[in-house]
Amino acid sequence: MARARSILAAAAFALLVTGCAAAPPAVIVDAGRACAHARQVLDDWNGDTDELQSTMVELKLVMRQDPENAAALVQLARAIRKSGYRSGRNYSYGALRAAADVLHRAIRLEPGNFEAHVQLAYCMSSAGDRTGAEREIATAERFHASAGQILVARATCAADAGDSAGVLRYGRAALAEDLVPYQRVMACDMLGPVLEASGDFGGAESTYTAILAIRPQSPWTCSNFANFLTRRQQYARAITYARHALDLMDFGNAHRALGRAYFERGLMEYRDKQPAPAMCDFDSSVTADPDLADAHVGRGVCLRQLAMRNRDVAILDRSTHAFETALHADPGQADARAGLVINRGMRAAIERSSQVPVAHTGS
Repeated sequence: MARARSILAAAAFALLVTGCAAAPPAVIVDAGRACAHARQVLDDWNGDTDELQSTMVELKLVMRQDPENAAALVQLARAIRKSGYRSGRNYSYGALRAAADVLHRAIRLEPGNFEAHVQLAYCMSSAGDRTGAEREIATAERFHASAGQILVARATCAADAGDSAGVLRYGRAALAEDLVPYQRVMACDMLGPVLEASGDFGGAESTYTAILAIRPQSPWTCSNFANFLTRRQQYARAITYARHALDLMDFGNAHRALGRAYFERGLMEYRDKQPAPAMCDFDSSVTADPDLADAHVGRGVCLRQLAMRNRDVAILDRSTHAFETALHADPGQADARAGLVINRGMRAAIERSSQVPVAHTGS
């Protein structure tokens, strides 16, 4: 997925450097309709790289017809930025730079295009240039961008800079405005983690449900909500949302969310002296996320208990293998290292106890 997005970003950048005023297209494109369609796709985008690529192709045709179409350039820049999405609030620097280049070109063509300034602010903020981003937001405000659009942009800058107070201030103010759906999604997405960190768990959950009411098919929101529910110890719900995220798109964060939910439930069951369901959940955890060392340790501990009850070296060897797998996933896993030491001693004890005493006869 990440590689596909990098390829898209590179392709879009190549489109820019080769120019858009190439041979006339064979098909005349309705520029207004194409830009409106691109906007809708990008507002609702859920990670489908094929959809993103086809949108770029459509915008390329518009620009070949009309190389000075600033509206098409703004939507292309949005597509390029999205093509560089990695995770969380992280984007490929190359995609951000390519998108910024397109936006500078749009602004040269149409200096009063406030959307171009807002999108440039997003690129600058993601790249760590908060000062530049704030400058572009102020420019957009002078060109009569809506209050909601400005507040969401300022909340974005605050979120990228780790400014929780700014996120709360601007995000809450934004939600009081008449936002278009994708702007409401952005505001909720930024507010959720900050509200959770402040202890407002009900408020945080409401941001996830608000996003899912707008975008029920968002794999990232389902995955993020699953992680939130796991932290709230609502494991069954977390597993449901993580599985739904994977049904929508097969990606690493969802696998990790599902693995963590199963592990935490297994740990709770183990502490409640329910080793059998705990073992089932640890098994499900490593199936979902083979790199989750904690879950391999959980398997190792459960198997060791079973080996002790049955005095069974074969089961103990499975426990040892689980600890070794945990160390392979995380060489610093101290519990796995300690488990191996305990297992060596236990194996020696089992082997000694299973030896048949030698009968001694008098001579």
